[in-house]
Amino acid sequence: MPSTSTFTFPPEIIDMITDYLHASPRTLLSLSLHPSFLPSARYHLFSSLSVPLHTRGLFSLIDLLASPHSTMKPYIQRLLFTDLTKVVAIHGLGDVVRAIRNLPRLPRVNAVKVANTHFEKVPAEVLGLLMCHLPHSDLTSVVLEGLHFSRFSEVVRFLGAFRGLASVEARRVSWTYGGYVPTPPPNVEWKIAEVDGDMLQWLAGASATVNSLEGEDETIKDLIRSTGPSVRQLQVRLSEDSLIDITPCTSLRSLHLHFPPTPSKDHDIAGTLSKIQSRELQELYIGVSLPIVVDWDELDKSLSRHRSLRKICFVVSRGTTQSDMGRYFAEVLPRCRDILQVVPSKDSELEIAAVIFALRAKGHGYTEQCGTICRLGLGAVAVLHYTLYSGYNSQAHEWNEYLVDHVAGTKYVRRRIRDNAGL
Repeated sequence: MPSTSTFTFPPEIIDMITDYLHASPRTLLSLSLHPSFLPSARYHLFSSLSVPLHTRGLFSLIDLLASPHSTMKPYIQRLLFTDLTKVVAIHGLGDVVRAIRNLPRLPRVNAVKVANTHFEKVPAEVLGLLMCHLPHSDLTSVVLEGLHFSRFSEVVRFLGAFRGLASVEARRVSWTYGGYVPTPPPNVEWKIAEVDGDMLQWLAGASATVNSLEGEDETIKDLIRSTGPSVRQLQVRLSEDSLIDITPCTSLRSLHLHFPPTPSKDHDIAGTLSKIQSRELQELYIGVSLPIVVDWDELDKSLSRHRSLRKICFVVSRGTTQSDMGRYFAEVLPRCRDILQVVPSKDSELEIAAVIFALRAKGHGYTEQCGTICRLGLGAVAVLHYTLYSGYNSQAHEWNEYLVDHVAGTKYVRRRIRDNAGL
């Protein structure tokens, strides 16, 4: 039998093992000790690089990349620039500008992500220098996440700097002012989640190719009407007083429907799902608040018509026993029992309560508590629960005014907050 130093694993086995273990850097480092696994392990270890935009951190990185013993450079494909607001505040504008001007050229880079930055609080030359430097790479993919710009035109100008762009993902991107912008770059596939209306109208007007779309029904309904046939993944939060037509989405493969806590008769789950026109639907997530009133026989028939379904997942509150609900759904939906799952909702009262108690213990005020909850990603539903059940009656009016003006993201949440506070 050959020794382990000379034995070579089949490429398929190597890919399967490293793909399974890619989330554990320590394990990948151990795998890389075997020559067969070295290239694949290096790919997973070094394919993404978070770039420190201050001279001390960047020059240390440059020295590492330039070292004759460095193995990173050929494997780096994605660059991450994050928290630029904080970086400028800590290190100063001059330091950041020098760092950007000295960014190394990485020949294999094809994607860049810019995240968690308020560009109105960052001097304009930072964004301008990034736009000048990054297009030198053969970038085909850009991800914008957690960004705020002064104008929508800045977003469009940034994306327009990359001529070979093939895909754009925009998540939680906002701006203060709109304004005229040119048409979207051609031949680009878009992934959109929680962005301001200007971008949705911009894409709808150009009938852009939107592969993935996430948002509230009232916000994204026009974009669905225009780009529905291209949408493969759709996640919609339904409100009490508006409906959405998903029939244009004829190529859906994954659908997430989050029904309001108290659905009206117009939000009949079985009726909504019966309107799905896609024959390629493979995943269906249904977010509900218990208890729910459903025509289970009709829902079972509606779901069974989708022969391509591989997963039906009910998203319920964490206070519910998953095993009990799993058995219940299997009984009332017998045709689908083999592909049913039950998972807890991320927006749970238990998580919210833990955050609230921790913040109370530290003496945080209402505005600080509200901001922390939102930064943790608990969402508008979490804010609603906190508003209704916090028990701070003495400052309820001030707290709810803040929520209405700055936090609540849906008409439903805003109305409930106003009703609760008497605003």
